[in-house]
Amino acid sequence: MFKYHKCSETISLLMPVPAAPKINVPPRFREVSAYEKGEEVVIKIPFTGNPKPTVKWLRDNVEVTGHKYHVDVTERHALLTIRSAANEDSGPWRLQLDNNLGTDSAIIKIQINGTFHSVEKIYDGLVKNYCNYLLLYNKLL
Repeated sequence: MFKYHKCSETISLLMPVPAAPKINVPPRFREVSAYEKGEEVVIKIPFTGNPKPTVKWLRDNVEVTGHKYHVDVTERHALLTIRSAANEDSGPWRLQLDNNLGTDSAIIKIQINGTFHSVEKIYDGLVKNYCNYLLLYNKLL
């Protein structure tokens, strides 16, 4: 025969609540974020969603792939790494999250700037070429 004991303790189990994806864009990515040419750009955006959403980074409505771009997903963050950023990487990037309960997306704008050093080199080269031109022109006269 079994004896039944009444228990007065309550056990609570934390069960994740199903939820559609939700992107939480950090303040630094709400406006245009600037980076230097050649720099490794890492864009890290937090999100929620259960089940864990699939993550896509898109450029001109095309999912990014290739050795220059690396997409990583943790439990709470979507990351895009752009290796050796170039001017053509400037512009809007779309982060898109999907699960069976919904979709969310956000636009992240980045600007890749050339370095002042390279601008100075170009300027110095132009001045030097112009001075050489004047010297040659004066010799011909």
